[in-house]
Amino acid sequence: MNKVLQEVERFYLQMNDGDHIGYEPRMLDGDRAALKQNLLQEEVGEYVEATLKNDIVEVADALTDILYIWAGAVIEHGLQDRMQALFNEVQKSNMSKVCQNKADSDQTQMYYDKQKIPTLSNQCEVNPDKFVVRRKSDGKILKSINYHRANLAPIVNAEVPDGITLDDIVESDRSLKRDKFSTLERTRVGDHFVVLEAKEMGDGVLLRTMVLDRDESLTQPVSDRFISNTEIVEDMDNNTYSLRTVIETNKVCTR
Repeated sequence: MNKVLQEVERFYLQMNDGDHIGYEPRMLDGDRAALKQNLLQEEVGEYVEATLKNDIVEVADALTDILYIWAGAVIEHGLQDRMQALFNEVQKSNMSKVCQNKADSDQTQMYYDKQKIPTLSNQCEVNPDKFVVRRKSDGKILKSINYHRANLAPIVNAEVPDGITLDDIVESDRSLKRDKFSTLERTRVGDHFVVLEAKEMGDGVLLRTMVLDRDESLTQPVSDRFISNTEIVEDMDNNTYSLRTVIETNKVCTR
């Protein structure tokens, strides 16, 4: 990726277009943005035509042109030094769609069953311990209960000190993003414990209620419930978690 960006930047300089190179993230003015949009649309159109003609050489030509125009857009937007970190973050998000085991796969299918979305679950060929859940109607890969959204804002907005990588900044910004279930409440009832846990999933939170005995073994089936437009907030001073509902007016209230 870096080699492509470096070569296209060299082209800009050779063509006396160095003044179009951005060195910090920025938006383009109207005319320049329109030019990039038109060039990309033109090459995507050529790719579609090449696929319809079943011509692999023209497919290669169109894809290479798309790559070149994409690289130019990255450079003009000043994202070239951040693109690898941006890709890494999107890759982590995409890979989190994979169910880590059969239990995660079952829980994911239960979630979509409640949304009345028929699904299929298949073992990963390269790692049979993991599973992929797909929409039955068209085979689209669906988000697992472990899914987390790509967090691109800290990469785009970061001022990077010497000795710190963009990936370090991304990881430090995950303080409110919980990859595993976080315990909201733990209540003792007789000889049992009722535990309420939560995990961020898509645009909301998956709530899980468990009844455990003294040995931490389940005594009843797990009960799951999805709440949309909600996120988990950590109180680092008290080492506790709560749920915050995001309102359309951008106001928030705490449960």
